[in-house]
Amino acid sequence: MSEEKRKYGYIHRIGEEISVYFLDGKVLRGKLLKVFTYEIILEVDREDKPVEVTVFKGAIKYII
Repeated sequence: MSEEKRKYGYIHRIGEEISVYFLDGKVLRGKLLKVFTYEIILEVDREDKPVEVTVFKGAIKYII
């Protein structure tokens, strides 16, 4: 039997919907596109159009 290793962290959730909670209490929900050293790229819907948003990791409190 092969035991699958568990993956931790949001970096393994690329392509999935996530919620980003900021230090000031605001929330941004969208699809995780890319993860870089200092920022993440989300695709969010604005006025029924997909828009790419850059979020700096220093502003993030936590991600669900």
